[in-house]
Amino acid sequence: MKKLLLCLLIFSNYIISAQDDGGLLSKPTNSTMSVNEKHRTQRYNVLFSFTTIGMEVLQPSLRNNITSLGYMTGPVLQVAGLFEMGALKGMAYKIDKPVVTTSTSMIFFGFKYHKLLTRSRSLNFGPIMGLRFMLAESKDPYLTDDNAPTTFGIGAYGGAFLKLGLITINAKYHADGNINFAKSSNFNSLALYPSIGIAFSPLQILMNPKEFSHTAMAHWETDFKSITTKSIEYSATGGAKVVTRYSATWTDNYGDKTMNCRDVQPFFFIGPRIATNIKNNNKTDLLNSYGVNMGYRRGALFLNAFIEKENVYFGEPFGRSYDTSAINNNSFKGRIDGVFTNSLKYGAQIGLEWVNWFQSKDYIYRESRVKKATANFSIITFAGIGKAHFGDLKFNSDSGLISYTNYINTNPDAALNPQTNILLTKKDVTFFSAGTQIGIGAVALNVEYTIYDKSYKQLNGYKLGVSYNIPVSRVVRALKVANLKRKVNKFKHK
Repeated sequence: MKKLLLCLLIFSNYIISAQDDGGLLSKPTNSTMSVNEKHRTQRYNVLFSFTTIGMEVLQPSLRNNITSLGYMTGPVLQVAGLFEMGALKGMAYKIDKPVVTTSTSMIFFGFKYHKLLTRSRSLNFGPIMGLRFMLAESKDPYLTDDNAPTTFGIGAYGGAFLKLGLITINAKYHADGNINFAKSSNFNSLALYPSIGIAFSPLQILMNPKEFSHTAMAHWETDFKSITTKSIEYSATGGAKVVTRYSATWTDNYGDKTMNCRDVQPFFFIGPRIATNIKNNNKTDLLNSYGVNMGYRRGALFLNAFIEKENVYFGEPFGRSYDTSAINNNSFKGRIDGVFTNSLKYGAQIGLEWVNWFQSKDYIYRESRVKKATANFSIITFAGIGKAHFGDLKFNSDSGLISYTNYINTNPDAALNPQTNILLTKKDVTFFSAGTQIGIGAVALNVEYTIYDKSYKQLNGYKLGVSYNIPVSRVVRALKVANLKRKVNKFKHK
């Protein structure tokens, strides 16, 4: 993973230098601009390069004798270096009853300020500060009340950022003031904690999104109405019954319709993918998978193939937060969830990009250029199939295997079924997946649910991740431009 990130850093600086002399997204062309106007334009261009998708990791500050079981992790979207939003999730446990666990979650929206110490998009650093509004939830299973255990918070933070080409690293220290609407909410009223995040640029220069507009004949429906009627029908024997009938009306429209989008044109891509798993109970395992994906986007079509190394987590066959019979049984004191370490997974996905599809679906005849228009901002739903080769089985508790054996012995119905007994899971398994990808240019956030065929049910689950869809042919062209540029500069200096 370290080598992959290093190569990505070197590559990103090379690409930016090839197309962006001086590190600006666009330079002022009016020579009469004042110095202050030029500086403002430069700052805007640099800030715009902070439109990113990434991951954040934090250690929450909790009460009620609850402490975090690992970290909270999740995706974060940042727009123009000014706005940010994210969703984080983790696990926590009762200190005096470590077998009792509960989930932690947080969604936030906020504002951010970067103090830029250079005028370059490819290399920049400086202090950051921000303000966040949050909704968080974590429930102490031993406390019950009528209100939902929701926490509302307002937080401020300070820290520093380092931008290296396509990658930005953020380190922050937070101070949150929280209002807990229930005693069972686990977040401290005053929470102090650190966080660190890594974010990826959408490669706006290489993707080169252009405004696309097309007007043509279309058919669409309006004024849709659903009509329900009820009547009484009598039978020959004298009985009666109420019959309900459903119908619908609508208006058919024909005319010119205009499609507008920021088009990046079709492209093949290849790039890294990383992910975290919301079942993650391992404090040292911040990323549970990393690998490479490659595919193709054209209009509403999305194709992707991937190969990755993953720690595949599995949960317990019961919920400890609510199943008190398990809590009081000495056989189950050791946690019986765990992971298949260093598993290999590969597969393929096919999907539909909804931004393009919704805008073009009403056209009676879609021209080739409409079908080729590929949205810079994308929302893709996909389905996939693949193979998993599971690695070594490891329980999260040192006594996990003993506890699990005791559990199986007391549940004979589960012992012989691979869907209820993790010890019967085969090494090679077919899996099916479905999910959503939200992308900006070349970077995308993935939310994916995986089902392992004829395997332990608690292996199934969600995964959150980020993928980089780097356009191959455009990279080659950029490298050629960089090489030609160096030759020209070398010739000028002779």
